[in-house]
Amino acid sequence: MNNHWIKLLKYITAISLLALSACGYHLAGTVSSLPPDVKKIAIPLFSNKTLRPDIENQFTNALLDEFAKGKKVVVVGENVADAVVKGIITSFENTPISYKGGDVIQEYRVTVRLEVSLIKKADESVIWKDKNISYFSDYKTAHDIAIAAANIAEANRDAAIRKIAVDVARQLYSNILEGF
Repeated sequence: MNNHWIKLLKYITAISLLALSACGYHLAGTVSSLPPDVKKIAIPLFSNKTLRPDIENQFTNALLDEFAKGKKVVVVGENVADAVVKGIITSFENTPISYKGGDVIQEYRVTVRLEVSLIKKADESVIWKDKNISYFSDYKTAHDIAIAAANIAEANRDAAIRKIAVDVARQLYSNILEGF
């Protein structure tokens, strides 16, 4: 009887492994959806269609850092790249979301929207594209002395933008290289 259960368990395990491999199951980070001839990627400065100065640098640098950490492809200049990441920051919003004591803003939400694509240089074909990327982060203001409060609120807003840039970079890295 014990031998019967062992055979049954082996059979179920074998069928499960076959089924998982047939449906394309893989561990995140182990498969690339890039064409095999794309080994070098360029990440030029994102375009900024917003009124927020310098935001394009933050998003470009965050993506460069993420690709450098990942080490799956080499990041190079556009002239020697196999593919190019094109990024456009299309919208920046800083909206109050909570108030304290009537009309005193207590918390804001920063929302950034982007369009990003990966273009193969050889034939200008689109390898990957997302025209509707939207991320947000909330931050608190300060209510002490007006000048100190403005400085703290600005620092908190800048930290929220950095957080969004890092979150977007991680997601883009995953989407571009792993096809999720």
